[in-house]
Amino acid sequence: MIVCLIFVVDTVDMKKLLLLLIISTPIYAQDYSIDTISVDEDFDINFTLSNSTHSKYSGALTCQNFIKKLDFFDTQGGLLHENYITMEECQEIYDNTLRCFKKSKDKCFDMNNILSILCECE
Repeated sequence: MIVCLIFVVDTVDMKKLLLLLIISTPIYAQDYSIDTISVDEDFDINFTLSNSTHSKYSGALTCQNFIKKLDFFDTQGGLLHENYITMEECQEIYDNTLRCFKKSKDKCFDMNNILSILCECE
């Protein structure tokens, strides 16, 4: 009987922990706002993404390499978010970024939805 009671308590605690993790995940979702995109030296379609008002992070849109990616880095170059993408997604991200620059002067990248067409962070 004691063993069953401990198991039930553990199961309830695990369910609470799982629920807490699911609920709190959007709170820690990361957004990155950029206002500058520049072509990397020696490449035609690899880009550096940055924000001219602060340098807490930078990004890289890599469309020319064998593995296409959208990555964000901290100030020491440590990887914050790594996103593997297709060539079509790379083109879509680039086009949407330019559209946002024309519309609102910046582009927000939501790490839960990197293909979002929204320009501003929510």
